[in-house]
Amino acid sequence: MVVYKEYTALDQQVHEWLDRNKQTEKFLSKKQLPPVITISREWGSEGSTIAYDLQKKLGEPWRVWDKQIIEEIARRAEVRDEVVKSIEEKSYSKFESFFRGFFTGESLNQSEYRRHMTSVVLALGHHGYAIILGRAANFVLPRAFRVRIVASRKFRIQDLQKKEKVSEEEALFLLRQSDHERSDFVKQLYNADVNAPWNYDLCLKMNYIKPETAVTMIIEGAKDKLGKLTR
Repeated sequence: MVVYKEYTALDQQVHEWLDRNKQTEKFLSKKQLPPVITISREWGSEGSTIAYDLQKKLGEPWRVWDKQIIEEIARRAEVRDEVVKSIEEKSYSKFESFFRGFFTGESLNQSEYRRHMTSVVLALGHHGYAIILGRAANFVLPRAFRVRIVASRKFRIQDLQKKEKVSEEEALFLLRQSDHERSDFVKQLYNADVNAPWNYDLCLKMNYIKPETAVTMIIEGAKDKLGKLTR
């Protein structure tokens, strides 16, 4: 058995809650979901910035969940975080998964990843007051307020050049690769189109919208669908 790093990222309350509720999938559909916002975004569209600005605006007990989900999946699957990231960043075949596991002692196929990921996202959804970044959470939690954030290629290239310090050509290559991987990720796990607007409650194109305006629009839309956003 591979030794994986001690899990410390999730706060103790949510960590204990996640462990107690292994059957979340069975009862979640039978009760009212606490307020949850999922954010699907194109790389370079300021989606992450908006998520954290949204959390600040909403205040406690709201929090953003992103890399912590990877760490929780890794903890449950008893693999390193990097193994989980490899599933999210590339569509591995069964042969590749076996080949990787044979030489590293660690393996996680898409079916196992989906099972762990779905369980974690459902648990966070039941706990509520969560802003979940990516992980195709809008398909797991259809009753959440589901946001899709996009921007033009030019906008995204400029954003990437500024933040990643890369050339225009490098930025374009990275964006194309990211778009392809994220599209494949959703297609293979949920047989769905990540870009289809009907999979979301609100779609925002950030070319001419300030992040603070986007935050306001998300809050107002979430209130319309979810009701009160405070305890």
